[in-house]
Amino acid sequence: MAKRKGNPEIRDMDNDGDEDDIKLQQQIPGTESERNAEIEKKAKSYLMKMRSRKAAGELESEAKDSLIIAMAEAGETHYRHGNIVVDVGEKRTLKVKDENSSDE
Repeated sequence: MAKRKGNPEIRDMDNDGDEDDIKLQQQIPGTESERNAEIEKKAKSYLMKMRSRKAAGELESEAKDSLIIAMAEAGETHYRHGNIVVDVGEKRTLKVKDENSSDE
C-alpha cells in the first residue's frame, strides 16, 4: 500500500474552518515540548490562512477552466469588450486582463 503523503496536521482537517480542526500529533508521555501559546496561536492562524488560499486557488482554477471551455465553444481565442481582454493560448493557457487594473 502506498504511503500517504503530506503533513498529518494539515491532511486530516475536515475543512469547515474551525481552529479545533487542526489535529496535533500525539506525544509520548515525558517527551512533550513546553507549550508556547503565542507560537501555537500564530501557527493555527497560518494553517487556516493557508487552507483558505488553497481553496481560493481551486475556485480560481474552476473559473479558468470554465472560461477556456466557453471560449472554445464560441470558437474564440481572443475576446475584447470594454476593459476586459481574454486570450487563450495554444496549450489552453489563459491570459485575462482588465485594462483599468494591474491585476491579471
